[in-house]
Amino acid sequence: MPARKKNDPINPRRGGDARDLSSALLENASVGIVVANSNGDIVIVNSLAEQMFGFKRDELIGQPLEILLPKRFRHSHAQHRARYFSGPKVRTMGLGIELTGQRKDGTEFPIEGSLSYVEANGEVLAVSFIADITERKRVEETRRVFQEKLQLAIHATGIGLFEWEPDTGAAWYSSEWKHLLGYGADEIEDRYEEWEKRLHPEDKERVVVNLQDYCRNPEGNHYAEFRMLHRDVSYHWYYGGGAFDVHSSLPRGRVLGTMQDITERRQSSEQLHLLTGRLISAREEEAKTLARELHDSLGQRMAVLNMGVCELEGLVSSQPELAVRKIRLLGDEISHVAKIVHDLSRQLHPSVLSQLGLTTALKVECAGYSKPHGVRVAFSAKNIPQLLPGDIALCLYRIAQESLQNIRRHSRAREASVLLNCSDSEIVMVVRDSGEGFEVDAVRRNGSLGLVSMEERVRLVRGRLSVRSKPGEGTQIEVRVPLAES
Repeated sequence: MPARKKNDPINPRRGGDARDLSSALLENASVGIVVANSNGDIVIVNSLAEQMFGFKRDELIGQPLEILLPKRFRHSHAQHRARYFSGPKVRTMGLGIELTGQRKDGTEFPIEGSLSYVEANGEVLAVSFIADITERKRVEETRRVFQEKLQLAIHATGIGLFEWEPDTGAAWYSSEWKHLLGYGADEIEDRYEEWEKRLHPEDKERVVVNLQDYCRNPEGNHYAEFRMLHRDVSYHWYYGGGAFDVHSSLPRGRVLGTMQDITERRQSSEQLHLLTGRLISAREEEAKTLARELHDSLGQRMAVLNMGVCELEGLVSSQPELAVRKIRLLGDEISHVAKIVHDLSRQLHPSVLSQLGLTTALKVECAGYSKPHGVRVAFSAKNIPQLLPGDIALCLYRIAQESLQNIRRHSRAREASVLLNCSDSEIVMVVRDSGEGFEVDAVRRNGSLGLVSMEERVRLVRGRLSVRSKPGEGTQIEVRVPLAES
């Protein structure tokens, strides 16, 4: 048979060309292909299968097909394989079933595939078409987590949803949107007028005109703050925003948006400005304290060390024994300086928290607090997972740190305790002392920065803070933080 020229087209009717075509299809397939005989031995693999599982071709040929599976699945797969060869047919795998492959290095990864069969030389061969779906699984999991967080955020933040069709005036309001106005799900009709008629007279013209302008030129998103009549006959402040749905089949589309009650935010803006000023002052005071510590303690000790080194230079040759004693003293002083630096570093950022976890960090904090301040601090932790979300761990650590500082500054207690406990749904921390106590309401009215700081930290992790104290009866601070469901 004459050899086929380089540029001749492949002709499947010619035996040699057919083999060339089969080989090209095998090697250029977009999935891994593994062919096994009725004994389960691998007889053919393509390049992508080699790359996918990390084996070389000659390492797979003749090996049982189960070498590509984790050991826990191999026995059952061998049974499935035997049943398949008793009645081979084309079938899809992986629909609703978690399939797992194993690479040469032992790592596992999700796969999806389909089965087919061919007859060659009187023997039935099973053909597996295999795809690595690691990236798809990652995207699916990311999407699932995002959707769960989105639903949780919408529910937790009290955001109302709405849709509006400018052409028809038709509207839809979610039950949360109606609840923001004090009504049940069936007490407000799904009409545009239900929103417009409740707008405050001083806001109505501005808000409606701006909305109409946006509808005529719908670029980007539209936002507005306005007052609406609540069921309690008072006007509440709301923040609304929306955008046109570009996929809508309506001539001018539809607006999709959200609304939330911002009354408290508006009412507290002046108080927020005052607190901001106080926080800035507090930060400046902290900076001054840190500078003073560096100058008065660390700076002076470093000067002493420098003088000692200079003195030591003259003693090494003339008075070696005295020089040795001086070196020991300098070593003690260096240890003291290192401790000062460590304490300052811990105040600025608790590296032990990220390295060893919340339990160890709090244990170290309580032990380090007890000795220099003469306050016995008992610490107890139960069922605390090693890996807590970083924001929750930092929140609890800082509140415990602030509570212990308050005991030193104000309580005059000789004993205190920090108790940490975790259940499936939440983590709880309780800090108690037997000191002087105080009137909680009076402290709140004075706008205590320490209390405000604690409340803000807990709010950021969706937790709850309770403070119980009375003059002469000590103080208890309890923090409860919910844990996200796995």
